[in-house]
Amino acid sequence: MRGVDPEQFPESAWWVYELEVKLESVLDLTDSNVLRKSAIAVSSLTGSDVTSTRRIAAQAREQGYEALLVPSAAAPGSKNLVIFLDRAPAGPIVLSSKPVRLSEKTV
Repeated sequence: MRGVDPEQFPESAWWVYELEVKLESVLDLTDSNVLRKSAIAVSSLTGSDVTSTRRIAAQAREQGYEALLVPSAAAPGSKNLVIFLDRAPAGPIVLSSKPVRLSEKTV
């Protein structure tokens, strides 16, 4: 996993949130056609070097995107929604939350 070592945090530190968010402009970096047109390699999104992901995010923000849909570096096959809160028309609404027990299968 990139950036965060779950072993360094107590079990009570991990939560899952269900959010409602209304966005108009999301760059879907899980779409192979978008990646190809943008000349972005999946490995640059899930690798350990955050330089390229920060560059991609900065460019997306500059182009007016409100969020990115990206492959998860921590959970292969999963996706993350990265919201630029200062660009979103409204903040997310928390619908539910619950603590999560991490195991090697979920990380």
